[in-house]
Amino acid sequence: MKFLAFVMFFLQISLMPISAAEDECHSHKHCACHNGLANCVYGLLQLNYYGFQHLSHLHVEAQNHQALNQSLHDLVTSRFDKNILTNSVHFIFSGDGEFYTACGTSGLRGGQRVFCFFAPDCLDEQILKTTPYEFLEHFLDAMFGLTRGQEGLPPPAQRNGNLATLLCHKFDFILGTKRDGCGHKYGASKTPNHFSDQPQCKGKFPGIKGGADLIPGSRVTAFFDSYKVTTDYERLKILLDISLCYTKSK
Repeated sequence: MKFLAFVMFFLQISLMPISAAEDECHSHKHCACHNGLANCVYGLLQLNYYGFQHLSHLHVEAQNHQALNQSLHDLVTSRFDKNILTNSVHFIFSGDGEFYTACGTSGLRGGQRVFCFFAPDCLDEQILKTTPYEFLEHFLDAMFGLTRGQEGLPPPAQRNGNLATLLCHKFDFILGTKRDGCGHKYGASKTPNHFSDQPQCKGKFPGIKGGADLIPGSRVTAFFDSYKVTTDYERLKILLDISLCYTKSK
């Protein structure tokens, strides 16, 4: 507001009429000064406008990021509900698929309780201490065969528990910033754009709604294309929909 008041003040000065007593020479000088000042003020107004537009864009981006983070928090905490994890033996991974992290020590195994994946020592305390950020990181590292604590992580200053930041960096690493499969090299094959291809991997998580099965070593872009998902939230959701199941038969 102070800046606009300053600009209006100069506009008033620049637009003041020339005195009738001024001679023609002085009038020409005044016009030149007036035009120069008007151009200067116009430039300042443009800078202020584009600066405001840039700040507005950043504000909208921040709001969208915050909204995505909240949506991801709701999704992760509902799918990995701690009460269900610790109390239900019916909450398992689907099919007969086995997806392991790069070192092969942690895996998503079909028919196994989800509880056992997050609590390898079968202690409830391990689940109760796990944060939504850790649930998501652990799940994605096994799904894509990443080296835990090393690959696809945000910069240290951004590892603050924000799920939107974590998911974005994981998919940047795996699929590239354009989500076209041009990500980083990783896993046993050292190529981008594949689900875990650690040597122990096998089987599959059966697809749903006519989409592709989740198969170790298969192309990630082809899998997501089969479900016509276009956002990171949708990509994560379909992975959870396919890999997790609740059955009374187990």
